Amino acid sequence: MDINQRDMLVGQIRSGYIYLSRNIKLRPMSIDLFNESMFVYQDAYTEAVSQELMSLEDSFLFLETNEVFTKRDQLDLDNFQTSLEDRQEELYQQKSNKRERKNLRRQIKDIKTSISIRLNKKNSLYEHTCEYYADTKKNFWLLPKLAMCKKKNINPSPRYLSSLYSQSIIQEEKIRDLALQDPWRSLWVMKDVNNLFYNKEYNFNQKNIILWSITYDNVRQSMDAPDEQWYKEHDIIDAWFVWSSRKSKKEKAANELEKTGKGVADHKHHFTMLDPDNDITAKDVYARNSAQSKEFISNIQKHKGGKFIDTLNMHEDRQK
Repeated sequence: MDINQRDMLVGQIRSGYIYLSRNIKLRPMSIDLFNESMFVYQDAYTEAVSQELMSLEDSFLFLETNEVFTKRDQLDLDNFQTSLEDRQEELYQQKSNKRERKNLRRQIKDIKTSISIRLNKKNSLYEHTCEYYADTKKNFWLLPKLAMCKKKNINPSPRYLSSLYSQSIIQEEKIRDLALQDPWRSLWVMKDVNNLFYNKEYNFNQKNIILWSITYDNVRQSMDAPDEQWYKEHDIIDAWFVWSSRKSKKEKAANELEKTGKGVADHKHHFTMLDPDNDITAKDVYARNSAQSKEFISNIQKHKGGKFIDTLNMHEDRQK
């Protein structure tokens, strides 16, 4: 997006209005009107249940019973999600390697396609659920109350407004671009001395740009923050989220394991006392050693004629 496109989108977001077209926009919604719309939703949901429509959870069960989307499909979906995170972690680690970066991006694209296919199958009955029926009824009731038309002779139908409304959500890629660049970036820096928006209750585009602005601030404040050059490459930042999360989990697990032992330091070696009331075995402690340390232990074992390993096994023998 060039600066003119960004100016236009930021101006629309700040106004609080949702622009459905050049001639039709939705005024900012009050909290009272929102609450009324939720009553409409609840009434419509009850009506849908009385008409024996399926809930979303029921639709999943129906698809499973009829072998359209089975537990095996869900397992495949979970495995693809894990594979996606694996490739994303690699992408961040290899981000400076142009060839590997290109290869991993292709793999990630293929995995996302596989995930999308399975999610579409899983949600294939959504339009026949109570949730869809209630949400549609709510929008048909709400949108005409918010609509403002430049031309007085235009009276758009609820269905037409609903169709435009679904297209009015600014794509996340664009929101992220806006959050990183001017004019929004300068406004965000001055948020404590200048109002960001002209309405009280935030709409979805406003919430989204706020959340991404906070997210990027948090990333920049991280000790492992990526270089500034990578922020506009959204897949690299997504990969950083995975890499950073897994790194934190590994460090937490290592710290917890460290706390389970009662250790004392002796020069360059670290010794862990085994607690009879603890589930950690000598083999668990031995596995924590580096390859170099294991070789050192092996040499000691040979020198001691096996007595060193016998000592390690004493704790386990006492538990038998």
